[in-house]
Amino acid sequence: MKTQTVPRTEAFHCDGPVELDLRIREGNIAVKAGEVGHVRVEISALDDRTDERSVHETRVEYSEQGRKLTLRAPRGFHRAGLSVFLEVPGGSKVEARAHRGSIAASGQLSSLEAITGGGSVTADEVDGAVHAASGSGSITLGRISGPVRARLGNGDIELSSVEGPGASLTTGLGDVRLGVVGCDAKVRTGKGNVVVSEASAGKLDLVSGAGDLRVGVRPGVAAELDVVSGSGQARSELDVTDRPAPGAPVARIRLRTGAGEAVVASAA
Repeated sequence: MKTQTVPRTEAFHCDGPVELDLRIREGNIAVKAGEVGHVRVEISALDDRTDERSVHETRVEYSEQGRKLTLRAPRGFHRAGLSVFLEVPGGSKVEARAHRGSIAASGQLSSLEAITGGGSVTADEVDGAVHAASGSGSITLGRISGPVRARLGNGDIELSSVEGPGASLTTGLGDVRLGVVGCDAKVRTGKGNVVVSEASAGKLDLVSGAGDLRVGVRPGVAAELDVVSGSGQARSELDVTDRPAPGAPVARIRLRTGAGEAVVASAA
């Protein structure tokens, strides 16, 4: 039986949020942001097939002046799967890439770029821009205050809340679920359902090649609708008025599905 590799740990003092630039070939990256005054890195083998040298030869560099940590997994190993965990101050910036593997961020970040060839991407809270992409897997995001770009070849996208300048979400095959949307949002899925639980403002443009579309509109919001289904029902369950109430926020909703229902209703 192969002896389990002892995790490699490094720590650096810092006076505030940091910037992370992370690159691995295969494995998992997890970042935890909180009330700490350091950057702590823990690197271990992904499983018992990992070449142990990949743990020790991963390059970790920290610049105190720029408060930036760079991590690069070694090349040339046939099996170099890594599990990377980082603890950083809240408000840090994260850029993480993996050829294959999951990327997860907990706590509050100021920006996030997470790209993987295959695997899940998750984040709790980001006050700035988010760019998330995966060839196959899932993307699950919490409260996002900045612009969002999320793209999947195959899998589901879920976004709890977005109030930034705009959101662009695309999946080739999968469902898209959004909670509270208070900005422009463009959603595309080749085959899958799209649900917006509560639209409070902005222009929503939702398209599915085959799937149901449903939008809930926050009470007090005036909705302008353009709803079409090629094969299925297209309907609104909202009250119809000649003109919105003075000062009411406006949501402009465009729904297009090739096969499925397209429904606009009052948010629960």
